[in-house]
Amino acid sequence: MYWYSHDGWKDGSERWRRKKVGTGGWEAFKSVFATSDGIIYAIDKNGDLYWYSHDGWKDGSERWRRKKVGTGGWEAFKSVFATSDGIIFGVNPSEGNGKISFPIKGTKRDTVLSNRYMETNITVSKNGRIDGVTKTWSCSNSGFTGGVYVVITDKSGNVLNEPRQRRYGVNGRNIINSTCSERTDVWNESIPVNDLNDVHYVFIEHDHTPKTPITKEDVMELIRIGAEVYKSSAGG
Repeated sequence: MYWYSHDGWKDGSERWRRKKVGTGGWEAFKSVFATSDGIIYAIDKNGDLYWYSHDGWKDGSERWRRKKVGTGGWEAFKSVFATSDGIIFGVNPSEGNGKISFPIKGTKRDTVLSNRYMETNITVSKNGRIDGVTKTWSCSNSGFTGGVYVVITDKSGNVLNEPRQRRYGVNGRNIINSTCSERTDVWNESIPVNDLNDVHYVFIEHDHTPKTPITKEDVMELIRIGAEVYKSSAGG
């Protein structure tokens, strides 16, 4: 793995710096893609998703952290790419042919409060089951309680599932060794099988303040700002 700094990016001049920041192994991944602040995601041949934090991204120093953040299924996507704030998009091979390919996967990570975070990964299966894994953690001296809910809509923004906010609390970080306090929760809900072919948008929302019920206006605002973790290109 090589790090390149294009110091001439503002004016298009050919000024570069280059350093080797990883030795071997990266070629084994099926896909590697980056988001902001030195965060890199990689998908292996088994479809597992890995999170890499290049803590030396500003100066090209070889400082890394690595975690497994998704188990299986990611290899099925035709292409995968990321934007900022932990948003990942996956393109199913059959999208664009008028059919929706399952499972649908989505992930989102948010800073809920200063130094307090939530990350949720979901899988929507062809039987209508929605499986979710939510991690909640605090690297602040204060704990917090955060909520997560999933909204699935059709192309017009009509809600197809029954969004239910789940709330998870954690304490503040360990003062003695300064480690963050965290918890991981596994949950599931469902969407009527008869509505699966109408799925167009999938949203994951994290909040500090409970938001119930979810209104059509809330959903249309999510669509307006492009907050979806999945958007179908199929017709309907």
